[in-house]
Amino acid sequence: MFRLVKPETITLSVKLSPPGGPAGEIRITMRYLGRDERVEYQQRIAEENLYDQDIVDDLLVGWAGLADEQGKALDFSDESRRREVLNLEYVWVPLRNAVLQELLGSLALEKN
Repeated sequence: MFRLVKPETITLSVKLSPPGGPAGEIRITMRYLGRDERVEYQQRIAEENLYDQDIVDDLLVGWAGLADEQGKALDFSDESRRREVLNLEYVWVPLRNAVLQELLGSLALEKN
């Protein structure tokens, strides 16, 4: 029998392509939103005029597979380090796109 569960979070793969370096892949963890929650969140985006940064800050809760130049894992909970990482355009754009695609992708499909 299939058991329905509502996860707290979901994990997504994100491909990164640094300029002049080899491409790689990390995993990000974001809060899970059910269909109704997604609709409410989309309304909140419009009503509160939320920017992409606000949405990512709200929904992104972790990452894995991301290390500094010496190979040391980067701790998501270190806010200053997190800001440094997200300030890198080659990290920010695909990460933001993954979060927004997860948030809005299913809503766009439902309208068609």
